[in-house]
Amino acid sequence: MVWSKTLLNGKDLFQRGITYEEFIGRYDERQKARFDGAYEKAHFGEDDLQWFRRLKEERGPIATLVIAENWCGDCIMCVAALGKLQEATGAFDLRFLYRDDPAIAQEVERYFLTWGRKKIPVFVFLDEEGREIGRYASRPYTQEMAGLQGDHEKVKTLYQDGSYCRELAAELKAALA
Repeated sequence: MVWSKTLLNGKDLFQRGITYEEFIGRYDERQKARFDGAYEKAHFGEDDLQWFRRLKEERGPIATLVIAENWCGDCIMCVAALGKLQEATGAFDLRFLYRDDPAIAQEVERYFLTWGRKKIPVFVFLDEEGREIGRYASRPYTQEMAGLQGDHEKVKTLYQDGSYCRELAAELKAALA
């Protein structure tokens, strides 16, 4: 994917973010039901779980800045999967910022565009100094390509059966390798 710019100092943004629990706690009833369903269906293979556990052992939890919105279906699915992966491995220290928050509008335009658009979610992985070391954005590749081709049923099917988690894990590992 094509990003705007690399985030060179994300410490301030990370510190301004809310926790995973706070983000999930702001879902309305319908969003929470969708999230709960996505969380239940999210499954990762043991090899992926072991990879992320080793990552945590080697580097500690990775500071992960998540740009998202509660109303976004892709965010609900990907945040549920990331939360499940975090619960199983402890590999991430998650902080969330709302993409549409006027307080970060300049940062969104400067650092968080994907293919020139405000696509979400965006997961930005930071080192101890707050420098970006990797990024994931929007949807797993198969869903992204299906969406670009207008095949919204395929996007929905891949999310509903939980199979997107394998591809998500591969893309997260590539971003963190």
